[in-house]
Amino acid sequence: QIAARKTTFDRAAQGLGRFVLGLAKAALLGNTLLKIADIVFAPSNNSGTYTTVPVALALLGLLAYALGLYHMLAGFSDLVIGLGMVLGFTYPENFDHPILASSMTGFWKRYYRSLAVWFDEYIYQSLSGKRVNNDNMVSHLLLMWFLAGLWLGPGLPNILFGIVSFLCIIVEKIIEMQEEKKK
Repeated sequence: QIAARKTTFDRAAQGLGRFVLGLAKAALLGNTLLKIADIVFAPSNNSGTYTTVPVALALLGLLAYALGLYHMLAGFSDLVIGLGMVLGFTYPENFDHPILASSMTGFWKRYYRSLAVWFDEYIYQSLSGKRVNNDNMVSHLLLMWFLAGLWLGPGLPNILFGIVSFLCIIVEKIIEMQEEKKK
């Protein structure tokens, strides 16, 4: 796109609007909600020890964290797409309301779509090719989701997120195979 990029006033204005919307999502909504979660889950004193909080307050903190993270990611996606439009580049939609997905597979098709496509093409398909073998599928999916967790960050929570995603997708595939057998 570098050699053939084109920008017009209308496209730049549209991109600037998308950029401002993304900035508002990330800075105003996401950041504010994440600060609320920090207040709820912050250590109670300088020693770093945590105190218990009421269940309702913990749920509020969890909801604030989830919505804050959602708005940060959606906002960053809008920032990139908008800035790209201003500069004459076209980027694919990368974040399509993943919270509305009805399955983990659907979540990953809506959340960070370019990353999911990259991992599918360069990790999973490179390992599997055209062969369909359930044993290989499981080990290849495990490796792919382990690496996806590592990509999110080297910490244990990110790796566990990848492993939980793997487990949910395996359960979905088992259910799909059982439903196909019934037909």
